[in-house]
Amino acid sequence: MQVTQATIIGYGSQAKAWAANLRDSGLNICVLLRPESPSHKLASADGFETLTFASDLSHLTGPLLFLTPDDTHHFIAEELSKRINLENKVFIFAHGYSYLRYEFEKLYPSVQHLLLAPKAIASELRERYTSKEMLVGVLSDPKGNSIELLNDMAKKLGLTKLITASFKDEAWADLFSEQSVLCSLLPYGAKNSFDYLVDKGINPEVAFTECWMEVKLIADAMLKFGPEGFTKLISPNALIGGEKARSLIFDNEYQKKLDSLWKDISSGKFDQEIDQTSVADLREEVLKEWKQSKLPQIFD
Repeated sequence: MQVTQATIIGYGSQAKAWAANLRDSGLNICVLLRPESPSHKLASADGFETLTFASDLSHLTGPLLFLTPDDTHHFIAEELSKRINLENKVFIFAHGYSYLRYEFEKLYPSVQHLLLAPKAIASELRERYTSKEMLVGVLSDPKGNSIELLNDMAKKLGLTKLITASFKDEAWADLFSEQSVLCSLLPYGAKNSFDYLVDKGINPEVAFTECWMEVKLIADAMLKFGPEGFTKLISPNALIGGEKARSLIFDNEYQKKLDSLWKDISSGKFDQEIDQTSVADLREEVLKEWKQSKLPQIFD
């Protein structure tokens, strides 16, 4: 099924990348925003038609792409249900979390709920589209009758390697990887190692190069050569030192911590933590901690 038009809800970083990629692939894109949203001027300047929830939305055809923060999706769907007939409409989510959290299938059973989850941050999504590099995406079609539409949208978005999985698999794996590796072990492991070296008198620029910059070099090698190739590639010192640290860090206590993270995700406890947390306050607190390190200064 060839898609010719789509409506993107929101115009943050991810939405901008989607809008640009899909338009360059020939889709007619309009952007749906809150009436008071400051993004109207930006989206218009980028050449997109903008609509608000107060506009006449009866003419909208094609998928509705939910690209605002997860905690806004149920409010958006509720607003849409007041203004248009949702019978046989297509909702596409870039992440499975809100679909599960707010039970969209039960609330809107006549809607086709689809998952199109690019495994890339916004800047990479756009850059890899323009350079035609590999882009991985996870697809889910619970009712099983919209796979052609999904494949067409994935192609137009620039995804080249597609994985079919459930909403739950994508959502829980995404949350777990963020907590266990991507947004914890990598940045804070690099920060703690950098701070430690600086405290020991090591030149901060050397410490930055070794602890922060080389994270990308190692990650690139892991992806390019795979686990076995990476193991064959690293130096004897790196191999011996890595295995020594592995035996110290990745012990039974570490495994228990992974179990705890997984339990909180699968039980719904993490959902409650999200509800009880002010994202703005937490982000400010974390930024304050980063500013106490010399690492941002050396990065600049």
